[in-house]
Amino acid sequence: MKEHAESGRTSGEFQKESLIKYTKLNYARVKRLEKQVLELDFAKFKRPGLTNLQPIAITETWCGDAAQSLPYINAFSKAMGWKPLRILWRDTNKELIDTYHTNGTRSIPKVLFVNEELEVLTTWGPRPKELQNYVMQAKSEPNYNYTEVSLYIQKWYNADKGVSTLKEIEELVQDLPRT
Repeated sequence: MKEHAESGRTSGEFQKESLIKYTKLNYARVKRLEKQVLELDFAKFKRPGLTNLQPIAITETWCGDAAQSLPYINAFSKAMGWKPLRILWRDTNKELIDTYHTNGTRSIPKVLFVNEELEVLTTWGPRPKELQNYVMQAKSEPNYNYTEVSLYIQKWYNADKGVSTLKEIEELVQDLPRT
């Protein structure tokens, strides 16, 4: 993301000015959140014996939900002793994202949790369930306003501080086989 933001590009197929703007904004968000993540106590999430996972995020640099959640997932992965979060670009991995649609769309980020054999054990995304429910409801309304929904999403993430994302990831991995 840093490379894209600093060179005035974005990931993905389209080098549109709006997507480049979001890439730069998201890079600033990620830098801020990476500092905020350092203040979290990940010890309470420790799950002994679950060490062979690797989270793989399918995303793009312009994705606001990715900027808000992936720093937490990355830090959680490190705290659990898992392999580092790996990023795959959605637009260059269409077959993969098409396997993991959300409501029939290529919504991102989509995080796959794989074992050493690269078997997908569980998935998460594109955003915490509470927020996803709000977005789906808002989009179904006849007077859907993208700007208003975007502002709500940003305020929600700011207030939540990654708590919902971390709780959901913890719940997902609780039932996975221990190694």
